[in-house]
Amino acid sequence: LSRVTLASVARPDGRPHILGAHGMTPLELQRVRFRKGEGLIGRVLQSGEAVRCERVLDEPAYVDWMGIRRLGVDPSFCCVSLRSSHGVVGALGGYRLSSDTGQMENDVQMLTVVGGLLVPHVLAWQEALLHDMPSDGPGHYQPSNIIGNSKKMRNLYDLVLQVATSQTTVLLRGESGTGKELV
Repeated sequence: LSRVTLASVARPDGRPHILGAHGMTPLELQRVRFRKGEGLIGRVLQSGEAVRCERVLDEPAYVDWMGIRRLGVDPSFCCVSLRSSHGVVGALGGYRLSSDTGQMENDVQMLTVVGGLLVPHVLAWQEALLHDMPSDGPGHYQPSNIIGNSKKMRNLYDLVLQVATSQTTVLLRGESGTGKELV
């Protein structure tokens, strides 16, 4: 699988948010803007039912947020829901760029197992987001210890959310005195 995406909903406006993605550049991730119930991932988040598409570009509900068309392939796609006692808390989906559609059920099983392992992390992210989000805010995450609401700062907050629940190392660069230690 490639371009595997983990999405969750914890915004007051109900829009999905990408928590993490493999096989996508930061610029590609910034271009992705979900609307509630839109696309195949949105369908999984709303219905809780897995989606399997042998040829994703033929699927009427498919929205090409990730630029698959420009790759010149028509991959298969599958996506599964992540569930907890709270119901559907996220979705995990990925593309198979090769023509080996016989792997679809294996892909669904693998995403289901990995998704089950990710549920506690998704719940932790949702909890952190809801505690740090002002109740009257515009629906964007903003840490309570950082001031700034420009587009660049909102992009930074979104990047912080992507790595917040993982064990990854992050390198912050910038001039002295700009507040890197706050992130």
